[in-house]
Amino acid sequence: MQATPFQPNEGKIEGVVIRHVDITKQKLLELQLKEYAEKDSLTSLFNRRYFEKQLRKEVSYAVQQGTCLSLLYIDTDNFKDINDAYGHPAGDRVLKELALQITKVTRSSDIAARIGGDEFAILLPNTDKAQLEPIANRLSLCIKKLEIREQNRPIDITVSIGGKSFKDDFPLESMAKWVDKALYLAKDMGKNQVVII
Repeated sequence: MQATPFQPNEGKIEGVVIRHVDITKQKLLELQLKEYAEKDSLTSLFNRRYFEKQLRKEVSYAVQQGTCLSLLYIDTDNFKDINDAYGHPAGDRVLKELALQITKVTRSSDIAARIGGDEFAILLPNTDKAQLEPIANRLSLCIKKLEIREQNRPIDITVSIGGKSFKDDFPLESMAKWVDKALYLAKDMGKNQVVII
């Protein structure tokens, strides 16, 4: 709504012109654009750009408050084999199901994202190593129990998970390297493993 004084002779105000404009469509479009900028279109999890922005914010907050911050990387084991055997639509189904399981395990304060083709990340504020391990193990177990069938055959889905909890030392540049190292160890141990360092 917009109100403008009515002054026909550039003198005394003789009234007010009220103009009502419906901005519902504009606001819906703005919300849609925000979602496109922040969300992964396939999984509806946050995208890498938004995740990295939130990581910087959470690191800053944890340093100021003196709290823990944990990070998990999740990599789908043998995802290329799933795509090759069943096709990309089946691979997309698997990614959507993985995202759903991640959503079920995470708390409202956690930030989950799809950061690559078959890679996911979870940022867990106020979470130390003792809390991180059960969360990662629960996620791994939930994913192992998934029952997805394609062409009347079950698709076996497992993930490798690497993670680390940080406190008092938040080297933003090396956080990803530490968690990548944990993920590499999980894959090196034969996949379908959780490694928290």
